[in-house]
Amino acid sequence: MISKKQQEKISSLFSCLSSPTRLAILFFLFEQKQANVSQIVDHVSISQSGVSHQLKTLKNYHLVKSIREGKEILYSLCDKHVITICDQIVEHTKELEIN
Repeated sequence: MISKKQQEKISSLFSCLSSPTRLAILFFLFEQKQANVSQIVDHVSISQSGVSHQLKTLKNYHLVKSIREGKEILYSLCDKHVITICDQIVEHTKELEIN
């Protein structure tokens, strides 16, 4: 059984994932492995400041990480757990389409 504190953290994480823009960013990074802000902006079609704000939120939840390569900052999914979550969401939605 999970504790009340864990329930609150899980609820907060699901709240973070309820944003279509943040989901679009996560799944773009899931497919691309890594991308810079300009590439993400082109994919999600919102402003650079909007993407930066969403990336900050995703980083706060430890879903996305960034590395600097020269003048460029590249974003990727944080770890294998986030990749697994994305993969499971895709599989679950495919299953729902079948039923």
